Amino acid sequence: MLASCGSAHDTSTAPDTSGPVTLDEASHLFYPRPDPTDGMTAREAFTAMLRDQHHPTEALPAHVTARYGLLTQDDTSPPAHRMPVWAFTVESVCATSTGGGTGRCMQWVFTRASDGRPLGVVDQQPLD
Repeated sequence: MLASCGSAHDTSTAPDTSGPVTLDEASHLFYPRPDPTDGMTAREAFTAMLRDQHHPTEALPAHVTARYGLLTQDDTSPPAHRMPVWAFTVESVCATSTGGGTGRCMQWVFTRASDGRPLGVVDQQPLD
C-alpha cells in the first residue's frame, strides 16, 4: 500500500528504532520514527487534515501531540501496512460502545505523511 499512497517517506524496509505502540487491538500498531527531514511537516499534515474535513485551519493546539511513524492497521482507508503517517494524539476519557466513558485513554488520529489525508479512524490506547 505504500506505493499506492505516493509517499515520499517509504521507510517500510527501515529497521525498527523502537518497539511498536499497540493501539486498540493487538494488530493495530504504530512504529515511532524520527520526524522526517523532507516532505510534509506535522503542521502541514494537521492543516491538510482539517481542510479535508472542511474545518477551519488552525495552529496545532498545545494539548495535541504530533508523532511521526509507520502504521499497520487494516480498518483504515486505505488499509495501512507500515504506512508512513503523522499521528495526532490527545489524552482523554475512554469512550465505550454505549457512549459512556471509563478510564484514561490516548486518542490517536492518523493522516498519510505524503499528503495529510485522514485515514478515517480514531483509535483509543488505554492508559490505565
